[in-house]
Amino acid sequence: MQYLKESVRNNILESARNEFYQYGYRKASLREIAAQSGITVGNIYRYFSNKEDLLGEVLSPLWRITDAISPDLPNPGNLDQTMERVMGYVESNYKELKIMAREPVAPAIREAVTDTLRELMVREMGSDPGLARIIAGTFIQSFNLIIRDNEDDMDKTERYLRKLITIFFITGKEAGLYED
Repeated sequence: MQYLKESVRNNILESARNEFYQYGYRKASLREIAAQSGITVGNIYRYFSNKEDLLGEVLSPLWRITDAISPDLPNPGNLDQTMERVMGYVESNYKELKIMAREPVAPAIREAVTDTLRELMVREMGSDPGLARIIAGTFIQSFNLIIRDNEDDMDKTERYLRKLITIFFITGKEAGLYED
């Protein structure tokens, strides 16, 4: 009986991350991922059922996007700490965020993140669930656009994300946006 090796799995994931980042999901080649991992294409299927499953594993760190905003929703008193967490998250998950933002290949992740943010808004801000869903979805879409459109310019990305967070969480709350 052959055993799966964690090091082989990690090599596949790193090669896939690079391939998806460079070429996008649709143009990414399992042959190239296998070659970069030093294995055969058939061996990839011992670890992942298909290309979509592999993409899901590559993008799995994105499930934690709300950790960058939580535990406290941004407010004027903690905006700097929130931005440190958000930018740390962006920098450590940059390739994954770019992959997700460039193509609509990860709807399940976007939906889950939107739902988590919605739940946080309902719990912490007393927002109506329907309105919170709209606001959370718009926030995530805007977040993705900032990541996608600011190629490798972290200063600009940080400035835009700071403005986005301020508009959605601070100004929006002060303006009564979250009240139905």
